Order: sequence, then structure tokens, then C-alpha cells
Amino acid sequence: MSFLADRAGQPAPRLARLDVHGFKSFANRAVFVFEPGITAIVGPNGSGKSNIADAVRWVLGETSHNALRSKRTEDVIFAGGNGKSVAGMAEVTVTFNNEEGWLPSDFTEVTFTRRAFRGGENQYYINGRRARLKDVTRLTASLGQSHTVVGQGLVDAALSQKAEERRGLFEHAADLAGLRLQVAEAERNLNEADTNTDRLRDLLTELEPRLKTLERAAKQAREWQGLRDRQTFLQRGHYRRLLTIAKTRLAETEDAIAGDQVALAELQTGHDEAIAARLEARERHATARDQLANHDARLDTIREQLRRVSHERDLVVERRQAVERRREDMHDTQSSLDDQVAGVERELRGVNAGLLGIVSEVEGARDTVVEMQATSRAERGARATREQGLAETAQEIGQNERLAGDLAQRRALIEQQRATAAIEESRIDREASDRADRIDGLASELSAFAAEDERIATATADLDSRLGELVVTATAHRESVATAANALADAERRFGQASNRLVVLQRVQEEGAGLHAGVRAVIQAARNGSLPGIRGTVAELIAVDAAYDTAIEVALGRRLQDVVVERWRDAETAIGMLKQSGAGRCTFQPLDTPARRGERPMPRELEGASGVHGVAADLVRCDPEIEVVVRAMLGRFVVVDDLEAARQVIRDGPSGWSAVTIAGEIAGSGGSVTGGSPVRESGVLGRERDLRELPGEIEGLERGCNEARANLAGLTATGQQLVDERGAVETALAGLLAQRRERTGQRERLTGWLRDLRARQDDSESKTAAAVRHREQQATAQRAVEEEHATILARLKDLRQRHEALLADLSRLRQATAEGDVALATAQQNLAALEERQRAEQRRAASLTTQRNGLAEELSHRAGRVAELDGERDALAGNLERLEREVASLDLSFVTASTTRAPLHQAMNLAQGATGELETRIERIRQQLLERERGMNQGNLTVERARSELATVHQRILDDLDLEQPDDLLESTGHDVREGETTSSWVLSDDFEAVEREIGRLRERLRRVGYVGDDVVEEFDRESKHVDHLKTQLQDVMQAALSIRMLLAELTDTMQSRFEETFEKVSQAFTESFNVLFGGGTARLVLASDDESGAPGGIDIVAQPPGKRLTTLGLLSGGERALTAVALLFAILKVNPTPFVLLDEVDAALDEVNVVRFRDELRKLAIQTQAIVITHNRGTVEIADTLYGVTMGGDGVSQVLSLRLGDLPLDEDIDIRDLAAMTAGVPVR
Repeated sequence: MSFLADRAGQPAPRLARLDVHGFKSFANRAVFVFEPGITAIVGPNGSGKSNIADAVRWVLGETSHNALRSKRTEDVIFAGGNGKSVAGMAEVTVTFNNEEGWLPSDFTEVTFTRRAFRGGENQYYINGRRARLKDVTRLTASLGQSHTVVGQGLVDAALSQKAEERRGLFEHAADLAGLRLQVAEAERNLNEADTNTDRLRDLLTELEPRLKTLERAAKQAREWQGLRDRQTFLQRGHYRRLLTIAKTRLAETEDAIAGDQVALAELQTGHDEAIAARLEARERHATARDQLANHDARLDTIREQLRRVSHERDLVVERRQAVERRREDMHDTQSSLDDQVAGVERELRGVNAGLLGIVSEVEGARDTVVEMQATSRAERGARATREQGLAETAQEIGQNERLAGDLAQRRALIEQQRATAAIEESRIDREASDRADRIDGLASELSAFAAEDERIATATADLDSRLGELVVTATAHRESVATAANALADAERRFGQASNRLVVLQRVQEEGAGLHAGVRAVIQAARNGSLPGIRGTVAELIAVDAAYDTAIEVALGRRLQDVVVERWRDAETAIGMLKQSGAGRCTFQPLDTPARRGERPMPRELEGASGVHGVAADLVRCDPEIEVVVRAMLGRFVVVDDLEAARQVIRDGPSGWSAVTIAGEIAGSGGSVTGGSPVRESGVLGRERDLRELPGEIEGLERGCNEARANLAGLTATGQQLVDERGAVETALAGLLAQRRERTGQRERLTGWLRDLRARQDDSESKTAAAVRHREQQATAQRAVEEEHATILARLKDLRQRHEALLADLSRLRQATAEGDVALATAQQNLAALEERQRAEQRRAASLTTQRNGLAEELSHRAGRVAELDGERDALAGNLERLEREVASLDLSFVTASTTRAPLHQAMNLAQGATGELETRIERIRQQLLERERGMNQGNLTVERARSELATVHQRILDDLDLEQPDDLLESTGHDVREGETTSSWVLSDDFEAVEREIGRLRERLRRVGYVGDDVVEEFDRESKHVDHLKTQLQDVMQAALSIRMLLAELTDTMQSRFEETFEKVSQAFTESFNVLFGGGTARLVLASDDESGAPGGIDIVAQPPGKRLTTLGLLSGGERALTAVALLFAILKVNPTPFVLLDEVDAALDEVNVVRFRDELRKLAIQTQAIVITHNRGTVEIADTLYGVTMGGDGVSQVLSLRLGDLPLDEDIDIRDLAAMTAGVPVR
């Protein structure tokens, strides 16, 4: 037992521990603790040893099912066995000693855990924390699984692979895995950079043409704005003068208005009656027109049916003609086939005549062969008799020689068995004495288990009861927590929505979104403190009920953005700032300007009117000092329900008052009405109202959130207490159950050992008696064997003399039969040639017969086809007759329908004539109305003309100046000219016609220039900055891509140089390992050059075992290939030693001599690399320091036994088969 000596000075193990639970056959948790030195794992076939290697691969991130000997994730989870349920999860944990920092981690002990569930989910943990597969791969990149875990097929695969595929082993040896990951990461980054570059270029390609378009549009907008400012200046001055003149003229003529319109009303009544009669006539005309249209539609349907049936008839005619042509072709083909049949018949008769002559020649040759065969058989019979006698003699000699040898071996065996039996009797006596002592000890140990088992059962029942109570309580508590969590989530959602809305509204207010550029500039300047006296916009300073938002916004219009200032001087300062900055225009409302201020109460005639809500100014809330501005803007607006109420306000109310409906329609004081699709209110007033009300609402929501959060925290704390208590109970219960299971297993093992020991004790006594009887029987048998051996030697001498005589007689007979065999062979060859000619002629005759039959079948088929064509022709004739009848019927229907159309057309013309007469009557009455109106007095005509002129001026003001109240133009003298650098030189001419021409010229220029939008200049500036930013990003991305390409080049050079250096070292180490393992010979590695495509060259192996020529791998024997692969593996591990290596039955194909060399090399390897070996080989086990035995029970579960061989006594020999029993404490022989 010298192989069990202490291995002093060996390094601490890197792989410290392996825990397997639910993985493949390890249903129960199995723990492997690895000590310094070599660890061997042994066990019978099918016990699950290789599952340990699979577990190591799997926990280190292996994803290939082939490498794990599985097809899917479920295959690695214990599938159940006899009396053992299916596992729901597989878990493997491996612990590494990282005190030397060989793993890229700051921890001195690194633990990897992998779990797999039946649903296909995989989970990874590093030191108990959830991780990704990528993290595990990064940490273990330096291991190289193909070298760390060497499976049963990897050794031979290293030789079976192509030269290009074998290169991967050397790349692992060169530790290129980490660099490969860096290259892959760099390539991904490069692809992303290239993608970003293309995306940025696409964006620039898309944006640059748009930027040029925006630049042209901005230039166009500036030109358009200048023309528009000049036009507005002229229009405001010119229309103000026209409006003053028209109002003056209307005031002068209103005093003389009088007239009588009774006759005009009568004419209007007659006109209305004529219009009603015309409506009835038009309805009659429409009815007649619809009847005619329906008749025409029916006529078109008949015409379409006639066209379709005619087309179908033409198709039938064409098909009938085609059938006739095909029938004629059939007749022509049938004549040709008759001629072919006659030719085949003639040729067949000639072949049959020649065949008769060949048959007679074959019969003659066959008779000759028969005669010669009879003579040959007689000669061979005599020779066979001699040969049989010779064989029987030789067989008898061999049997007697074997009997003599068997008897000699049997005699030696009996002598050896007699000596062994004496030793066995002595050993059985000693074992019986030891076994009796052991039986007594086991019986006393079993009796001590009963009391402890009863205590554990009582404690387990108490914990089960408490656990059930906790489960019920926890279920009810979880429902309470879920309810509280939902309440908190709802409160937080509403609080978040309100807070977000307030933030958005505040940001919109701060940024001035929706304001004109000039207004926004003034507000921002006021907030910065550069403009004094700014109170804010009208929209910010008033408050309105939600029901009146639309009405007030429509009534104010653009005045919502008017800026209220303290003094007139503040407005001048702000206007000067806008002129200087060019930020735009703004309307100001100074509080110290008394013009147009004052109270405007509700007119008496409108008080209490239906549908009237009140004066708009009274419906608005504001500070007292702002009220004067509000009344100036809204003092003459009445808010009403609908347009009907608005009409009543305009009709009954005083002049100058306007009405606005709740929906947003406006009825002007001049009689105009503005309305249409539903008004989309700007939301300015609603937004301001939200800004005032949201803070209070948010405060209430926040209190609700805090209350819900406190409630949830209390419930969570209570729930955690329940969880902690349940965890403590479950832990205690699990400990008791585990203790009970462990004690049950121990009791079963002790009972089994006791039963086995008693059985062996009984068997020992019977064996002792049998051994005495067997020794006496062997003495008698030995004497009988010696007598039989002497008799057989005498018989052998006589048999050898008779054998020599038979050999001489047989030689003479063999020479005589050889000459007859030559002649017989010649005759048989001649017969074979004639028979071959006969078979050839017979095949030819059969071929002609087959051809003749085929032609006959073709004739029969064509005759049937002609009959089918005749039937098809008759069917087409019947179909053609039916279609002819349908065509005739449709022709008749078409003529009848055409005849009945004329009356319908006449009725429609009559209705149309009546309508025309009424149109003439209406036109006559209309002329009378016009003549009556022209006959009205000149004063009324003058008034209407004045009002028309005033309305025209109003309409031009509304159309051109976008004022809601044209009369406001007379009051807004302070806003005649838009602020700007070009207005100082503008002068309004006194020539009205010249001003009109100038306005028309400016309108035409504006039309040619075109309007492109108010914000196009700002949009151009914004897009220009965006394009510049994208160009900067493009340069940055291109620079980053260049850096990545340089990094890739450096990594490629580093990998190539490292690979070449490693290849040289591995090649030298391989030659040395090969020489050691083979006890001589040589081998080398050959690196092939890169191919034309640039792919790296492969690696070939050339070997020369001792006493053989230099050859390739394909010519080596199986054992030589296995030993060569082991030499390559050891060479790689020597050059790039891994922290640990697990060899799975690598030595299975080696004989005893090579195992000794393999064992020596493994011992050297273990000095620098932790070695774990799965083996069946006794020679390999002998060098192990720690031994694990794996067995499998009837339930399909692998069980593990461990033994530290250094603890065994070294003064006696131990059989490996007894190690498992020794570990369990059972005495062995």
C-alpha cells in the first residue's frame, strides 16, 4: 500500500467543493469536498459517475445539449424512479478557492450556482447573487471547459477532428478565450458604430434638403412680413377714413327714412307660392326620371345576358370543331400502329427459328460434361475416403493431446486448491469470531434508536400544527396587503398625474408656449426684471367658470394675449425693447389710460331675456384694478345660449352691442354672424384655472398617499413577522424531518448490516464443514488424474504411426484427380458459353413479345378514346342547340324592352315642361319684385345705399384687418402702424384711388410671394442647430469606429503572436509526452499555412511509435491513437495548466503497461494542476489521495461514499472492491 503515502507539499485545491441536487441521477443532495492531491471517482457502469462531469460543465455555463448528453433542459432534471418522485428543479453549486486571485474577482472564495426548472428557465448565481450567463462566462473564460472537463469522447475527438477544427484546442491552450470575448465585444461595438453612422448620414441626407427649403422659406417669410406690414399700415388708415365717411352719410339719411312695403310683401307671398309649386313639379320630374333609369338598367342587364350567351355559344362551336380534329388525328395514328405490329411479328418469328438450333448444341455439350463429372466423382470419392481417415486420425491425436494437457493442468490446479483451502479455513475461523462481536454491537445500537424516534415524531406533529395556522393567517394577511397596495398605487397614480400636469402647465407658462413671439419676449423680460410695470397677460389675470371658457376666449380672441401694464410709459419701454430686439409685436393695456373705460350695465331691453346669461365682463373674476381693462374689452359682449338668442340681442339691444354663444358663435353689432364647426378652444383660461386649483388638489392627494403608505407599511411589517415566524417553524420542521430521514437511513443501514452479518455467520459455519469434505475429495481426484494421464500417453504413440501411413497414400490420389479436373473445367466453359447465347436469344424474343403486346394495348386505348370523342361531340351538339334557343329568347326580350321605353321618356319630358313653366312664372314675379323695389322712394334708396357702403367698409375691415368689431378701428388710433425699423418713412396719401391701387399692388405681391407660416424663421434656426449637432455626433461616432478598428487590429496581432508562441511550446511538450508514454518513438505537430480565403491554417499530427515508420493518425491502431491523444492532452495542460482538470475515463482504452505510464504523467501533472479522475482502472486509482464511490440503488438514485486513502493502515494489502464496505465500517477480508 505504498501508493497511499502522504502527498506532502501539494498545492491547495482550486476546486474546493461541488454540490449536486436534482441533477440527472443525483435526486438527493450530494456533496463532493476536494482535498489536496488526486481525487478518484469510481463505481460500476451506469451508476452516474459521468453525471458529475456533466454537472461541472453545466454549472460553468455549458449550453450545448450534446455536450451534456441531453436533448432539452428537462433531461438534466431527475426524472423519477422506483418509488422516487420527479424532481422539479436541478441545482449545481461549485465553490472555487480564489485566495491566489486566479479568478477575476475580489472574493477569496467564489461560488457559482445554476438552477434549471421544468419550464425551461435557467437561473445563474455568483456568490448567492443573481447573475447572467454572460457574467459566468466572463469570470470562467480563462478555464476553457474543453480542457477543464475532459470527457470520454474528447480525447479521441482531438485526433478525429479535421486539422482546421483541431486548431481550437490550441487556441484554448493559448488562453485566447478572453481575447475572443474582447474581439466579439469590439465587433459588436463596431457594428453599432457603423449602424449609428449610417443612421446619422441618413438623417443628414434627409434633413439637409429640408434645411435648404426652410432657408428659402425663412427668406420668403421675412419678405412677406414686410409687405404685409406695409399693406396693414395703408389698410388701417384708408379704411378708417372710409368708415368715417360712410357713418357720416348714414347718419344724415336716417332722418328721412319712410316707406310702405305692403305691395312688396304681397309680391313676396306670390313668389313663395310659385316656389312651392315648382318644388312639387320637380318631384314629379324626379320620379319619372327614376322610372326611366330603372328601365334602362333592366335593358342593360338583358343586353349583357345576350352578349354572355352569344359568347358561350361561340365557345361551344370552337370546342366541337376541336373534337372533330382530334378524332381525325386518332384515325391516322391507329393506321401507323398497325404497321408497327406487323413488323414486330416478322422479327419475332426469325428469332424463334434461330433459338431452336442453339438448344440442340447446348444439349450435346451438357451430355459431355455429365460424363466427365461422373469420372471425376469416382476419383474424388477414393481421395475423400483417405482424407477422412487422415482427418479422423489427426482429430483423435489432437483430442488425446488436449486431454493430456488438461489432466496436467487439472493436477496442478488440485494441488493449488488444496493449499488455498487450508488458508481459507483459517481465515473463515478468524472472520467468524470478529463477526460475532460486531453482531452484538449492532443489536445494542439499534435498541437505542426507539426512544429518540418517538421524541422526534412528537415535536414534528406540534410544528406541523403551528405551520398550518401560520399558512391560514398569512393567506388572509396577503389579501389585506394586496388591497392596501392597490389603494396606494391608485393614490400615487392620481397624485403623479396631478403633479405631472402641474409641472407641465408651469413649464408651458414659463416657456410661453402658445404666445406670440412678441408677447413671449415681453413676459420673459419682465420675469428677468428688465422690464418694469408688467402685470401679465389678460389670460393670466382673469378667472372664468368652465362653462364660459369657450365664450370668453372667442369674445376676447387675440386680446387674451394683450399685456396689462401699470402705466403708458411702461408700454412705451416694452415696445422700444421689442423694436431693438426684433422679437415681434405685442398689444399693451395701460391701467392709467382712462379712454374707453367706464361702466356699461346690461341694457334694460335685455334684462330677463330668454337665453341671456349676462354681460361678458360681469361673468369674469379679476382684481379690482384690472376690472377697468376687462370691461373695456368685454363690456359690450352679451353671453347667450344659442344663435336664436344672439339674434334677439342684436335686434332688440342698443347699437354697438355684440352677442357670443356658449358654443363660440359671434353675432356682431353690424349684423354679421361668425360660426361653423365646433370651436377648439385654446384652453388658455382652463390652463390658468388649473394652475390656481391644482396645488390644493395635489396637497390633498399627497396626504392620501401618506396615509395609504403608512397603512401598507404597518401591514408589511406584520406580514414580515408572519414570514419570519413561518420561516423559523419551517426551518425547525425541516431540521426534524431531515434528522428523521437521516436516522431512518441509519437504522435501515444498521439493520441491513446486522442481517447481512448474521447471514454471513451462518454461511461461514457451512463453509467450514464443506471445506473439510472438499479437501478429502481433492486427494482422491488427484490420484485418479495421474493414472488417466499415463494411459493417454501410450495411446498417442500408436495414433501418430497410423497417421504417417495415411499421408503417403493420399499424396498419390491427389495427383491422379488433378488431370481430370482440368478437362472437366474446359467442357464446362464451352457449355456456359452456349447457354449464355441461348439466354440472350430468349431475352430478345421476350422483348419483341412485350413490344407487340404494348402496341396492341395502345391500339385498344386509342379505339376507346375515339369512342369518348364521339360522345363529347354529341354532348356539345346538344349544348349548342340549347344556347341557340337562349339567344333567340333574349333577342325577343331586348326588342320588347326597347318598345316600352318611349312612354316613360315622354312622361319625363312632360314633367320637365311643367317645371319650366313654373320657373318662367317665378322669374316673372321676381322681375315684378325688382321693379317694385326700384320704384321705392329715393330717400329709402339713399339709406340702403349708405348702409350698403357702410357694410362694404365693415366687410373689408373684417376680411383684411381681422377685427371682430370693425368700429374698433375708429378707437385704435394708437395702433395704426406696426412697430419696426421701416415704418418711420411710411405716409398715407390723400388720393383714395392711389391708395386703393397701392393696396391692390401689395395684395398681388403677397399672393406671388406666398404665406409660409409665422414660425418658419424659428423653425429654420432650430433645424439648423439640429443639423450642426448631428454633424458633430457623426464625427464623434466615426472617430470611435476608427478607435475600435485599431483595437481590433491590436487584438488580432496579440492573438496571433500568443497562438504561435503557445504552438511552439505545445509542440515541444507533445514530443516529450509522446516519447514518455510510448517508451520511445517520436511525434510532432505541423502548423499548416492559411488558405486562399484567409482562414487560419489547421494543425496536423505526425507520429512514429517505437519500431514503426513515421505515419499519420489514420494509420495508427486504436490503442496508439488513444495514447497519442493523451500525450496531446498532457502537453496542452503542461504549457497552459488549468486550475483543475476532470478526466472522465480517459484511460479506458489503455492496457496495464500504458496505464502505468499514464499514472506517472498524471502524478507529475497533479503538482501544478488539481486532478480529478473518473476511472475503472485499478492502476489509476492507486495514485489517488481521496476516493469517491458512486453506486445506484433500485430507485435510480446515485449515492456517494467518500474515503481519504491516507487514513487507511499501510501494513496490509487492500482490495479496491472492499473500499465502499470499509467506508461504511463493515469488516472485510
